[in-house]
Amino acid sequence: MRIDRQGVAAGFSRAAVEYDRHAVVQAEIAERLAAKLEAPLKEGARIVDLGCGTGALALRLKALNPGAMVVGMDLAHGMAKIARWKSATSDVHILVGDYAQWALIDSFDLVVSSCALQWAADWAGTLGAWIDRVKPGGRLGLGLLVSGCFPEFQQAAARVLGPDFWGLRLPSLRELDQCLTSSVWEWKDLEVVELRQEFDNPMEALRSFQRIGASFYDQPEYRPLPPACLRRLLASYPVRSGGGAYLTYRILIGVGRKACV
Repeated sequence: MRIDRQGVAAGFSRAAVEYDRHAVVQAEIAERLAAKLEAPLKEGARIVDLGCGTGALALRLKALNPGAMVVGMDLAHGMAKIARWKSATSDVHILVGDYAQWALIDSFDLVVSSCALQWAADWAGTLGAWIDRVKPGGRLGLGLLVSGCFPEFQQAAARVLGPDFWGLRLPSLRELDQCLTSSVWEWKDLEVVELRQEFDNPMEALRSFQRIGASFYDQPEYRPLPPACLRRLLASYPVRSGGGAYLTYRILIGVGRKACV
């Protein structure tokens, strides 16, 4: 499916008010990324969080680096509104903008992004643009959903929908290795983790995407599943003996440092 960026913004804006309550895994990913970035930066350092959502990671980085200038950017006006409210007393600057068309001239000591890059139509080109904005000696921190995410949903959808299955195409580890391997980058603390979220039933697992704004409802090519097809999908979804259902996230989390040249 072709990703329409304004459709992405609409979905996340609609979910913004309740996002922090439902985005349990996303919060854990941001926390793990922040833990890899605890070494303080110099006074006056410049930090940007791309796809900042409601601002949790940007605020954490400001707390770790009180003398730094911290900027958060998000495509969704609703998310940016919540982030501005949360950061009103912390001197974190929140911008509405599209990280996939990032045109800031300034470079940064630290560029971070958590659970956002997968929504770029050209994730490799977008990542390359981010890398260009890191100062020599600066760092890039990533929390990125990768191929192998949501196996429970993927397997059920493949059985029921076959070639008609639509969804995000997430980057594979091989593709990321080709993109991130460079003589000017040193990667440390790079790991792939799996985080599992538990729900009462398969329908609640599927609804969890909508509750955080990660749905396709606002995409031009989206077509809702017919009721009979949805019933077959739910029947094919793996469940535990007690009736509960899982949704497993697979995420690459790591920090790279750009060589001084």
